[in-house]
Amino acid sequence: MTTAAFVIRAIETLALFSSVQAADMPPLNQLATSFNAERMAAGFMFDIEAKNNIFIHGLDINTKAIGPAKMELWTRAGTYKGHEKSSSEWRLLFNSTVQGNGLDVPTSIPAGSFSPILVNTDEKRAFYVACPKGACQGYILGTEEGSVVESNSDMIIYEGIGRRLGFDGAIYSPRIWSGSLYYSLAPTPEPTSNPTPVPTPNPTGEPTSLPTLAPTANPTTVDGMLNKFQTSFDSSTTSAGNMFDITTKDNDIEIREIGINTYKRSDVNIQIWTKEGSYQSYDKDLAAWTKVADLTVKGQGLDEPTMIQAGSFEPIAIRRNSRQAFYITSDGPNIRYSNGSSEGKEFGSNSDLVLYEGVGKRVPITAATMSPRVWNGVFKYEIIFMPTQVPTPVPTPAPTKTPTTTPSLRPTNRPTNSPTSRLTNPPTDHPSNREFKQPSAYFNYDPSSKYGPDNWGEVKSDRFWNRYERLITSLDNKCESGNRQSPRNLCRTSDECLEFHQPRPRKGMYDLDNHRTTKARPDAYIFPNKLRLSYKERTGRDYDKKWPEPPGVDFARNGSTGPDVQDLLNIDLKVKSEHRLCDKQYDAEMQQFYLHHKGSIEAISILIEANSRHNGHFQRLLDFFQEKFDKDERQCRRRQRRARAVLGSDSQNKEKSRLRGSNADEIKEDDFEEDDTEEGRSESIYEKIFGKFISLVERRTADSWRWDPLEPGDIWRTIHFWAYSGSMTEPPCFESVKWRVMDVPMRISDSQYDQLKKLMFDHVDPETCRKTSSDYKGSNARPVQPYRGGGYYRCRRSDYVGDKERKASGRRNGFRDKKDWRGVALLPWVEGEFPNV
Repeated sequence: MTTAAFVIRAIETLALFSSVQAADMPPLNQLATSFNAERMAAGFMFDIEAKNNIFIHGLDINTKAIGPAKMELWTRAGTYKGHEKSSSEWRLLFNSTVQGNGLDVPTSIPAGSFSPILVNTDEKRAFYVACPKGACQGYILGTEEGSVVESNSDMIIYEGIGRRLGFDGAIYSPRIWSGSLYYSLAPTPEPTSNPTPVPTPNPTGEPTSLPTLAPTANPTTVDGMLNKFQTSFDSSTTSAGNMFDITTKDNDIEIREIGINTYKRSDVNIQIWTKEGSYQSYDKDLAAWTKVADLTVKGQGLDEPTMIQAGSFEPIAIRRNSRQAFYITSDGPNIRYSNGSSEGKEFGSNSDLVLYEGVGKRVPITAATMSPRVWNGVFKYEIIFMPTQVPTPVPTPAPTKTPTTTPSLRPTNRPTNSPTSRLTNPPTDHPSNREFKQPSAYFNYDPSSKYGPDNWGEVKSDRFWNRYERLITSLDNKCESGNRQSPRNLCRTSDECLEFHQPRPRKGMYDLDNHRTTKARPDAYIFPNKLRLSYKERTGRDYDKKWPEPPGVDFARNGSTGPDVQDLLNIDLKVKSEHRLCDKQYDAEMQQFYLHHKGSIEAISILIEANSRHNGHFQRLLDFFQEKFDKDERQCRRRQRRARAVLGSDSQNKEKSRLRGSNADEIKEDDFEEDDTEEGRSESIYEKIFGKFISLVERRTADSWRWDPLEPGDIWRTIHFWAYSGSMTEPPCFESVKWRVMDVPMRISDSQYDQLKKLMFDHVDPETCRKTSSDYKGSNARPVQPYRGGGYYRCRRSDYVGDKERKASGRRNGFRDKKDWRGVALLPWVEGEFPNV
């Protein structure tokens, strides 16, 4: 057969399959043998032959089982003869549970249980029906293997063989299969004499005599089947979940279905997490993972695959020659797996991927790890083509003269050797054939947008809140249905203060510089709706070692008895303020979140007011975020320079300018100053000396303002506050937060406020060079929410005084008169109470 004829035949086959799939299920015909079993074994192999083009949709079998029974259905093109003992030459169509009706009563594997199988005229197709648990399938004694059992005008069923378990068991011959086949007629492929230049969206079953000029973006696999990789299901132990890695080989793949080994034969809550790269070093850091599935499945019991079907989660695309980690877990000891020999050792592989031994996990993720362990499971996947993430360095100079009339069915992995002579538009960073869709965790602050605050109830949780999961009952979205939503407008209240001492700070071991004296350093993130300073969460083991110790606060009501300090987890900055005091909205808000290892979440809100003196402590924080801002900007400029190199020489400036201006959403290169580092112009010796001098001065200045988020004076200007039980102020808005809104705002200068806004609203993504902010008219503050969760209280100086004042005065209630404060060293918080009340 010539190459052209092969391509035509393949396209005809795909067109026929697509036409059947696109249409409603046709009326099915049936061809049955006798249901009068004389013998029984684990499986049966037999051949059929088509007299017309047909699709096999389903079948009936004869099983002794009554009730749920595990069955497998395998198939291959051609006869089974000569292939009885080689599973690699067969494809598994069906591997699930059927409802057995008992011996000599048809038990159905119904249409829709597998993709229809096309059998063309005069072609043979072999089937192997098997019971994985042993002899359960009835059949009849035959006369001669390969002789006709039943036939009609469309199909012939031949005598076959009985089998013991698997592909290695004994063979019993000749035998007659006891069952029925359900099928429909397929159209006959007759090429047209004058093909249309463009294929119709719904094929008629009469393909053109010439192939289309380009393959489809998402080609249909033959027989519509997914590829499969399966580990062993011979479990030896149980825990909450598994972590393991896989690597892909020479193909991009997309995982559509996942099978697991569950201990129960009942409902099991399952979560599937994944991340690029290995799980190692991230086996206790849930923030590094992305959740792709959170659902309840019906467990099939010990050593039986429990399938998480396609559509239950977003397909997981993995590039060729890449490593991907998986964390599959439940809410208790429900996952079965096997003992391994060496963590990270290759356990199994096929032509597309490799699976490695991993670890068992308890819940939560920070709990115990058992190693080495082997995941028991199934991946069903499709071979796809993923475009490269970055463009080729130089465009091809000349186009091909005439496209081929016999293109390959799949795109090539490398470009053609004949480049084009004209410039192409700069490729997008993430090309897609589909219409762009915002991720499920996306939201913004535009009240008229479908992603705005009134529609946050549809937003799914992002991975940054999963670290709180063990402290709350649910991460379900409460933005619209909750009763205790934040922020609030706080003013007058008659409720009594429930706290008896000030929040007592602990400085901790963290700082923002890179000096050797720094014990630990937090991470800076610029998100679309906030700036975040993130501290490492300590585990129980870290508490024993006290290392590294973040800043913390001992609250009077922290969910435990006696003095107990809660660790600072992260600091968020927002413009403008979300909380309001007596209807006044401030210029910005700093939110400090504290996590207690015994189980509570506390938040301190520090309102920020501009138009004041320079705040040295706050400037140290701004400079830290400025480093992140500048780093991302430099990376963007480097990408732009590479793009300019792709666009060609100076003689093509006009074409380059036109192309660059064609994308209004992309930030133009002129929006940034030229890079004056080693990647831009060279510096003179005088500039270098002067730069070192300035750097030394700035370092010494910064050292005098070492960052302390609990600094009494510039950051905390009061020890009194309003307090209430509320929620997070962004999706998923879960309600497990105890808020304390300080009653005296922090003050910063106008120039610092301008820098804060620039960091928040002008930041660009280093990969796409697009602005990241999701603000609305210069604000990323959630509107004040209606509150149905009860009252709030306020703590004043009449309720308690500061620890230093109490010690200096020798009195529980502090000094009698404000004038007595004079001359007492290091007495902070001498601000008056909030003046509006």
